[in-house]
Amino acid sequence: MRISLKKMKTGLLIIITIAIIASSAGVAMIWTEYGSVCNKAVTDHLQKYSNLFDEDFDGIFSMEWISLPFGVNESSIQECVNHVLEKRKTDKNLETMLSSKSTDMDDVGKLLTLNQINYNPDTLVVTGGPAFEGDPGCGAVIDTDLQTWWFAIDSISEPKKMTVYSENPHPCQVNETSCFCNAQTELTFLTLDELSYFTPEEEEMYATILLKYIKNNAGMKNIEPKFKIGKLNLNFTDPDAIGYCGERPGDNRNDFFSGAIVNNYVKDYGLDRELPLLCAISDDVKWWENED
Repeated sequence: MRISLKKMKTGLLIIITIAIIASSAGVAMIWTEYGSVCNKAVTDHLQKYSNLFDEDFDGIFSMEWISLPFGVNESSIQECVNHVLEKRKTDKNLETMLSSKSTDMDDVGKLLTLNQINYNPDTLVVTGGPAFEGDPGCGAVIDTDLQTWWFAIDSISEPKKMTVYSENPHPCQVNETSCFCNAQTELTFLTLDELSYFTPEEEEMYATILLKYIKNNAGMKNIEPKFKIGKLNLNFTDPDAIGYCGERPGDNRNDFFSGAIVNNYVKDYGLDRELPLLCAISDDVKWWENED
C-alpha cells in the first residue's frame, strides 16, 4: 500500500500531512540516526527550515520553501522525510494507521449493518489517511443495490463508531492526499473492468511535457530525465486533470512516479516505491529522455 505522504509542492510553502504520530529525534543525533538515507545537507536543511525535528513535532510536517542548497532537491527531501517518519512509525508500532490489513473487518461489517447497509464483502475497502492522533480510517463499499457508500471510522484497529456518506466527502484532488482519496483509489481498482492507456500521440505529448518540467525545475536536478510513462486511471475533482504515472531507470529507492497534468502543465509530481494501483503502461512503451 502506498504510504499516505502528500507530495512536494512547488509553491512558497510545503505542508505535508501524514497519518502518523511521531516522536522527536535528538537534534545532535539527527544525521547519525537517519544518515543511511538522509545526507547531512538534507538533514541540516530540514532542521533549519522545517519542523520535522522539533521536540514538539505533532505529526504535521511543514517546511518553508526557499532556494535549495547544493546537494538538496525535492526528491532527496521527500525520501528523507519518508524515511524518518517510517522509522518513527516502526518504533511506535503504528503500522495499523497505514494498513487496512490490520483492520477488524468483522467489526466494520457490524457497523455497516447497524447503518442498514447490505453490502458485498468483495467491494469493501478500508484504509488510513492523514490524522492528528489515534488511528482513524475510512473506506467505501458497494451495497446489494449497487449504490456506493463512503464511511469514516474512529479507529482502524478497533472500530467502534462510523459515519456514513452517500457521496465521497473528500474525493481525489490534484496535489492533495486524503483518506477518502486512498479509498477511492482502492475501490476503483477493485471495480474497474479494465485500465485505459495513453494513445501513442498522448504518450508522446505528456512525456514531452514531463521532460520539460524535469529539465526546467531546479529542485529536480538529481532526477534523471529518462522514464517510461503511462496513464493513471484516477478521476480528480478537476475535470481537466490528467493522471500520469511511470517507471524510472536504475535501482532507486523509489523506482516509480505519479502525478497530474492540467492544461498541459505539470501540477503534481511525486515518487512512489511501487507501481501505483491504477497505472497503465503499454507493453511497447519506450524510454523517454531529453535528446540534448
